[in-house]
Amino acid sequence: MPNRNTLRACFEAGFDSEKCQFFGEARHFSKGVPGGTAKKKNEASPKKWPFLAQRLASKQALSRVQKISSPLEILRCGLSSSFSKAFSLRHIAGSSNLFFEYYLTLAILLMGFGLAAHPISISWATLHAYPDKVDVQFNILAEDLFLFHAIAPDDNGMFPPATLQAAAEKHQAFLSQYFFLEGLDGQRLEGRFIRCQPFDMPAGGIHRDSLMQYSLLYFFEYCTAQPMSGLRAYQQFGGSRAAVPAVMMASAFQEGAQAPLLSEISFGHPWLLHFDWETPGNFGRDKGQPSPFARKEDLTTLLQINEAGIWQEISLPFEKLETLMPVPRARAACLERSEEVLLKHNVAACFSRQARITADGVPLYPVSVHVAFSGAQGADGLLLADAAVQVELFYPLEKAPDDVVVSWDLFSWQARSWALEATAFGQSSRFTFSRYQPEFHWQRDTGEAGQKAGGE
Repeated sequence: MPNRNTLRACFEAGFDSEKCQFFGEARHFSKGVPGGTAKKKNEASPKKWPFLAQRLASKQALSRVQKISSPLEILRCGLSSSFSKAFSLRHIAGSSNLFFEYYLTLAILLMGFGLAAHPISISWATLHAYPDKVDVQFNILAEDLFLFHAIAPDDNGMFPPATLQAAAEKHQAFLSQYFFLEGLDGQRLEGRFIRCQPFDMPAGGIHRDSLMQYSLLYFFEYCTAQPMSGLRAYQQFGGSRAAVPAVMMASAFQEGAQAPLLSEISFGHPWLLHFDWETPGNFGRDKGQPSPFARKEDLTTLLQINEAGIWQEISLPFEKLETLMPVPRARAACLERSEEVLLKHNVAACFSRQARITADGVPLYPVSVHVAFSGAQGADGLLLADAAVQVELFYPLEKAPDDVVVSWDLFSWQARSWALEATAFGQSSRFTFSRYQPEFHWQRDTGEAGQKAGGE
């Protein structure tokens, strides 16, 4: 059973700034003293307590990375981070009950080490799109050199200048490997490193507490053979098995446009951009990327089950379709008639494959798939500004089913959930597909409908 000293020790190796803010606020709270309107410079608001505790535990764990030599050590590192969180909650509550302390720690461990969900590496990127190239400028904190290049401070916590300079040179190749651009056809653009603008290096190096106060600028150029109708920007710092989560704050400009677009790029969540070179003013007119949580009601599917078969009707905005599959086209603002025919075929194949249905344990395959695009028609084809997509699928049955399972695998960073309305033999039910509950299960004998047992 962990004791009080073990839990407290998890914070002792942390950074002074976080400890000062967190413990100062925690003591203030435990005494029940009114906060007042004025705050000291090193104090944080109560809303920041969870962040400060997690940030402190994160840095403490990362400072031990150099010492990890076995899977057991990795586990210990993760445990100590979780113990840190348990201690922080106990400290705020003012509890001295070790029995409570133990089970609180156990509960946090069972939550799966929430530390990994907190982005530790934070960087910035600025994209400037021209008809023949895309210029990208990265603003990288010196902390990233420590996080991704296995450099270690000396006994006094100082990183020598030579160590930081060598890591900065390595980071050029790191950015080339883990940040890349792709056209809407999926072809990756070839990037060329231009230069690095370093920070003014103190003669004695930088202390580990001060790494976030220094940053480097890296400049890259991605040439294009012709004006691009759009691209996807990927950030995969460290690869799929990276121990350090990363988020990139990005802004994009198009030549001739007045306003930029803003977004966050993280692993598995590329940024989709469209360029209109005939009317550049259309770029950035919405002043930013739409929220991933907006217009959830637009992602809907209707399911009907009877003796003859199963019908499924799926509806979504065209902008969400582009996050689920590639939509190659000549112009960003419209879909030409020839492109529309090809895209309908691809949509039918995608939705038939990703929205699977089994009846009484037997996989079903649609005998009819109809895809329709709705929206205003321009001189060159369908205008995509407010276009929508509708997919209808029919699965015939030889007899009335007793058990139907719909497995849903149509998710993206903007299509996180789908509203399902099911009607089976006159009875209606509602369900929401998500990555956490991707299967809808209907049973005739009980009339029950809901998440299939064993689903994610």
